[in-house]
Amino acid sequence: MKRKHRELVEKHYTKAREIYKTLFQLVIEILRHDSVTWEHELYAVIATLRPFGLFGDFQGIFKCKEDQKAITSIANILSKGGTVGHWVAYGHTGSFDSFRGSFQKKSKDTCGHHCIAFLIMDAIAPFLTTLINDTQGVTACR
Repeated sequence: MKRKHRELVEKHYTKAREIYKTLFQLVIEILRHDSVTWEHELYAVIATLRPFGLFGDFQGIFKCKEDQKAITSIANILSKGGTVGHWVAYGHTGSFDSFRGSFQKKSKDTCGHHCIAFLIMDAIAPFLTTLINDTQGVTACR
């Protein structure tokens, strides 16, 4: 019985990763790039997707120093003394950090894209989101 359960979980995990990758590609298509994402671009993607019933409860985009961890929000973790940071998301199923969940290589600048994809998946398939979101929280503010 345990083996069957494990196989079922692995099957759902694989499907969840496939769905997530599709959503991530959708975000890249909307933004028309896969590089650094600015706050106004994140808001533009959210505005584009709202008519489809997504992001109705979105709380906003915050700077980490505000210590905002509202459900359905995005926060920027600034680098030490710098203006360049790392986007993390807070959804209904928990917090999301693309570096911790092996979704993004440190050499890529797609954390904003990943946050949007995570929040979409969190809204439409929370059970599947819990399968892929094994990040154990987000990186602390610096």
